[in-house]
Amino acid sequence: MSQKKIFIRKLAKSAISGKIVTLNYAQKHPRTTYIERVLVEIKKQKSK
Repeated sequence: MSQKKIFIRKLAKSAISGKIVTLNYAQKHPRTTYIERVLVEIKKQKSK
C-alpha cells in the first residue's frame, strides 16, 4: 500500500472521529481538492 493511501486513510479516520484537522492541513498543501472530496464522501457515509 502506498504512503498516500495510508495517509488518506488516517485523514479519513481522524475526520470521522470529529477532528477536522484535515481542512487546516488541506489549506497548507496543494492537494486540497482531493482531500475535500474524501471529506465529502465521509459526510455522505455518516448521513446515511
